[in-house]
Parts: sequence; structure tokens; C-alpha cells
Amino acid sequence: MLRILRRFGLVTCSAITTVLTAGLVYWIEDKTRFSLYRFTFWFIMPAGAFICGVAGASGAFFGSRVLNARPGKHLAALVAADSLLMFFSLNWLEYSLAQVHGLRLHDEVSFATYLAYMLSHASINTMGLFSASIGWGGYFFALLDFVGFFFGARSLLAGLSKLPYCEKCDLFFRKKGEQNRYFQWEEDLTAAMKAVILKIKQEGLQVGVAAHAALGSAARTELTDYVSRLDICQCNGCAIRRFGLAGKQKEGKLWKPIKGLELTLLYKTSAQSTVAPDSMGS
Repeated sequence: MLRILRRFGLVTCSAITTVLTAGLVYWIEDKTRFSLYRFTFWFIMPAGAFICGVAGASGAFFGSRVLNARPGKHLAALVAADSLLMFFSLNWLEYSLAQVHGLRLHDEVSFATYLAYMLSHASINTMGLFSASIGWGGYFFALLDFVGFFFGARSLLAGLSKLPYCEKCDLFFRKKGEQNRYFQWEEDLTAAMKAVILKIKQEGLQVGVAAHAALGSAARTELTDYVSRLDICQCNGCAIRRFGLAGKQKEGKLWKPIKGLELTLLYKTSAQSTVAPDSMGS
């Protein structure tokens, strides 16, 4: 039941920010005559819809983290639903607030009739200059906007699928502690991590964590571009803990994982109560 409520909360957050995005786009268009949602580069790159997709998916992103609800295998369906919601919300706002010769449009024609007419009589706005009607080409550009929004939302939410989670409870792991040890040379990092991994396999996590704390430097300097990162996370559903050890190299502003220097273990809290992540240090 709790999992269903989390899913419902995630969908609700996503829908709210999508509708708010549609409202903001309409407000900008009404004030400036510039439609962000329909803005494209070279007529085929839906940059505006992509931006709107990122904005619309922000609710799902933050809702997922706050509610601890993974989109999981339903991610594509959620993004597609938001893309449709954005399309219909924006067109509904334009339809319901439009006036022709002082008459409200929604009093004269149905929304379906309005939408069909707008799609089949669309024109291209180039620097304020409108082309002649492109006929059924309007459906192509509507599809283009849908695709742009879809990939914009997907690009933001894709990062959620990379976060570690408990397969049993379908919940994100919550970080309990982290320990970083820095090295100047990759050879030193490799030797240190292999020694720690051997300790863990032979003598257990407690000894491995203690051995890791004694290696390298606790503080990073300009010369230490390599790090051994140890972290422990816990599932709030079943109390299973995830132990992670990874070697990384500094590249620009990012720490890139080094292939082959990693170890991941799952264990029950009661079985490894001697591992105290809150006292691991920095």
C-alpha cells in the first residue's frame, strides 16, 4: 500500500510541475508573442520543448527523492504521459482563453474542433514573419514538440535510474557514511585498494574499513587527483546495507570511476553491527 502511495505521489508531483510549466509557457507567449514550447533550431530541433521537458520533469525528480519512489520500469510511461499532458494543457489554455471578435472561442467551437483546425492550419514563425499555412505539416511539428519534451524530461530523470536502490523494497539506498582517501599516483591508489579488498574478503568489513582509514590522505591537495571512496548506504524498508568501494580520478570538475577498482557488497545490519559508518570519518 505504501509503495502505491509513493507512486501516486510521484505521478502527482510530475503532473503538477508539467501543468505549471504549461501555464508559464502560455504566460510568456501571451506577454511576448514568443512560444518557448514551439521554439526550434533549423525547424527540426525542438530546443524549446526540450527545455520545457526538463522543467516539467523537475517535480518528478524532486518528488522521487523526497518520497523515495523510483520511476523504475515505468519511467518511459511517466515521461510519455507528461508529454501528452503538456501538449493538451498548453493547447487547452490557448483555447479556453482565446477570443475572436469579442466572443470566447470555447463558447463557439469544441476543443477537438479547435485542435484539429490549429494543427491542420499551422504556419511557421521565422523572426516574427509568418509563413503561409503548412497544412498537415502542423501534425509533424506537434509530434516534434512531443519528442522534444519527452527527451528533455527523460534526460533529467535518467539520472535516477543510476542511483543505487534495494531490489527487494524498490527504494533508494540512503547514505549513512562516507570515507575518502586521496592519493597522488594511480599506482598507489591501485595498491591500496587491492589491499583493502583483500582484507575485506579475508577478514571482513570491519577490518577492511579500518585498513582503508589508515591509507592515503584524508584531505585533498592540488597534487592528489586520485581518490578511494568508501560509502555505506541503507535501505529504509528492510535495513539492508550497501557497502561500496570505488577508485576515481579527477578530470576537470568531475571524479571519473576507474574501471576495475570497485567493490559492492550487501549485508544485514545485525550481521555487521561492528561496521559503524557514522564514525568512519571523512
